[in-house]
Amino acid sequence: MALPSPGPVRTAAWCSSASIEEAIFLGTSIVVLSPRPGRIVARFQSDHVHRFLQGETAAVLKSTPGFIALREQIRALIHQGGAYA
Repeated sequence: MALPSPGPVRTAAWCSSASIEEAIFLGTSIVVLSPRPGRIVARFQSDHVHRFLQGETAAVLKSTPGFIALREQIRALIHQGGAYA
């Protein structure tokens, strides 16, 4: 017997990365953590993976002002407080 679906099914995956560019390019939500104990320092949203799937090239996406600004903002957070991405 099939039960009616309560609505659209949503899935999520969690991935840890030590590469800022990889996190921005592949993630839709980026969380920057502090070192021991790991606490959330900042959260960012990214749509680069969706744009890549729609046909934009990785080289073009990684050279956009938005990508570069987000990369540098995350890098500054990590280096100023010793946080880990």
